[in-house]
Amino acid sequence: MTATHAGCQCSSGLGILLVTSKGGAGVAGSAIVVLVSTLAATGTIPVAAVGIILGVHRLMSSGFVAVNILGNALATIVIASWEGALNRKVLVERLELGPG
Repeated sequence: MTATHAGCQCSSGLGILLVTSKGGAGVAGSAIVVLVSTLAATGTIPVAAVGIILGVHRLMSSGFVAVNILGNALATIVIASWEGALNRKVLVERLELGPG
């Protein structure tokens, strides 16, 4: 396998992931569907191997939500800071208030 062929495989794999993952973030439990469709399209790992992941996925899915929300909140703060639209005094005051 040449370096050019490996790069082509990588870019086609990325393209498949981009297509199969659309809309997945808004649907609970959709990660398994995205994984199976990506594995089926690429043919790199047998789709039957997903059965091993199913046992652990239910436990991990609750953590996915928290990480997704935290990432979205952090990205919003970073972009607002870059754009000069972040009032740090108000942000600190609201964060110190806590939930509720």
